[in-house]
Amino acid sequence: MVNASFFPTDANKCGTRIQAAGVTAPALWQGSSTTPSIGRLSASDYNAIVLSSVSGTPNSEGPAISRGEIEGPTDAVAKIEAEFVRRWPESKYATALEERLTQEAKERQEATNEAMRMSEINNVWYDVKNQGDRLTVLRHRLKWLQEWGPKTTQNARNIENMKAGIRLEQNRFCQAKRELLKELKASEYQSVVKSHCDTQAPVDDLGTGEVALTPQCRQQFVSGC
Repeated sequence: MVNASFFPTDANKCGTRIQAAGVTAPALWQGSSTTPSIGRLSASDYNAIVLSSVSGTPNSEGPAISRGEIEGPTDAVAKIEAEFVRRWPESKYATALEERLTQEAKERQEATNEAMRMSEINNVWYDVKNQGDRLTVLRHRLKWLQEWGPKTTQNARNIENMKAGIRLEQNRFCQAKRELLKELKASEYQSVVKSHCDTQAPVDDLGTGEVALTPQCRQQFVSGC
């Protein structure tokens, strides 16, 4: 929990608290007890930054909850560092700190972009998986109907209707698969398919108990288009 009491006014204690927050004390505060020059920060000035950065903010839990308590110590330290850069932009420490903050912001943006990319990939894979599983089951039933169904005109119509339905599903499946392969390498796609078919292959029950369609699953996903 971060609040004003965490940061004492005593200079030595202040340095200890700075180090506890993961920042080297001498880099921020070099022993000055008066107004700091460029590159020097007194304990009182440091506390002023702290109070500015983690000042109390009312919320539903009460009027005295600090922003640091809501967002956590890491966020509070980031606010303090950003405030230091703003107040002492010409200090050597501020220059190095600003470079690090810029790099961290870049890394956070890259991580956000990658997370968005993976979310989009997962959405497309969800469509591919559902359509592929459905096609796997339909093809299994079609094969059974062709081999074991009655040799009647009605059954012949059923077979033709099922083939037409499979063609429509296949077009949707192939379109989704092409979209997925724009984002994944072929080897990555094959790895995902193998994992899916080995652990979550669709099942079918034609009256003789459930059967896992693992080989049919692999065939559909790998060579179905």
